[in-house]
Amino acid sequence: MAPRVPSGLIEFVGDSITVGTTTSQNARTAYGWLIGERLGADRTQIAQGGPALVDTADDRMSLEQQFTKLNPNAATPDWDFSRYQANAVVINLGTNDVGRGVSSAQFQASYTSLLRKVRTAYPNAWI
Repeated sequence: MAPRVPSGLIEFVGDSITVGTTTSQNARTAYGWLIGERLGADRTQIAQGGPALVDTADDRMSLEQQFTKLNPNAATPDWDFSRYQANAVVINLGTNDVGRGVSSAQFQASYTSLLRKVRTAYPNAWI
């Protein structure tokens, strides 16, 4: 039997939970990878352990800022979203914001900004 052709691309955006920090093989055993496998879909993971959604004073780039960057750890240009289009985007954030004392209003403002960036990058995707 021929392998199943992927039905679309799912992008997973998040922190250590999304990148699979505590799993046996990191990204390959994280929930995003496993969901893609089960659905027969291609997937990307825009995730890094530790950062919050909101920019805080801990010298880490926020995930709201990282979403558009080619490399969040260096001065690089924005990612070229014309290279591919996600059919769906799953966002799992907030754990690190709570630990850094981010207020609900700050979180909501950054989350709204991130959603605008996602919608601009992927105008037809399910979010």
